[in-house]
Amino acid sequence: MALLADIDRRIVEALSEYPDGLTKSELFAKIGIPLRSLEESLSRLISKGIIVTPTRVEDRYQLRGLTY
Repeated sequence: MALLADIDRRIVEALSEYPDGLTKSELFAKIGIPLRSLEESLSRLISKGIIVTPTRVEDRYQLRGLTY
């Protein structure tokens, strides 16, 4: 976690509390950062394999190690 950017770390911390994942709207409300920054961080974390979006229908983001 020490190597993650502050926003990335905040997203990972938020997701670690919700094994079923959070939607982008829920993350936006919990973290309180600009939407563009949130979207950039989500893309970065997905590309690094740290989080996944297993269901595109619900657009839920989950930590890779906590998915079912």
